[in-house]
Amino acid sequence: MIKNNIHLLFVGLLVLGCGGSGDTLNTEATSESDSGAIAPTEPADSTASTEVASTTAQSTADAPMADPTVIPGEKFGSVTSNTSRQALEELFDTVVLSDEAVDVGEGMTQAATRVDLGDSYSFTVVWADASQTVPLEVRNIGSGWIMPEGIQIGTSFSELQSILGEFELFGLGWDYGGTLMLDNTSLDDYKEMMFVRLRPDTQAQTAHPGALEAVMGDQLYDSNNPNFEQLEMSVSEIVVMLN
Repeated sequence: MIKNNIHLLFVGLLVLGCGGSGDTLNTEATSESDSGAIAPTEPADSTASTEVASTTAQSTADAPMADPTVIPGEKFGSVTSNTSRQALEELFDTVVLSDEAVDVGEGMTQAATRVDLGDSYSFTVVWADASQTVPLEVRNIGSGWIMPEGIQIGTSFSELQSILGEFELFGLGWDYGGTLMLDNTSLDDYKEMMFVRLRPDTQAQTAHPGALEAVMGDQLYDSNNPNFEQLEMSVSEIVVMLN
């Protein structure tokens, strides 16, 4: 069933806990005075250390991605199906990494690592295993990530029509509302490796309540339905499977 395939993309494989944390080693340095005696230096300024970490995180966030390409089942920028939690520390500054539990649907959560690279390039890796060595999927992505076909967060409904041709999507107002069906489109090969959801513009749905009502509910609608154009739909969520 189509809905079961979408459910599998949403839920993932296991319900896991979050990863651990590391300790910071503090050392006390000494300096030599003019008299030759060894005197302790002033204690480190914790505020300054925090400012350095913050500056490092900000500079990382401001840097554009060398490779923002997303290919489902293969890569998400420099992250691949073999990228572990430890490998993330080698790819990105540790100050931009944070472990968390993410909601994967149906009330379930799963261990994940957030990579905070600013609004355009942040993303979350959801792990398939407790040891955080196998990435299951990437979600909560910024608008800078893009597929070779030109699809990214914010892609408009009309742009999708140009890229995919005719397609179907689920009606709005329920758990899988706005989910794009990839069958018989140019993304057909990715239909079990990615999840794309669209949502209407807030002002447009307020201005056209009749159009919103016409495409509500648990059923499929054709992309040529004129109500979607009135609602100014755009891509709001992309989930990419890696394993």
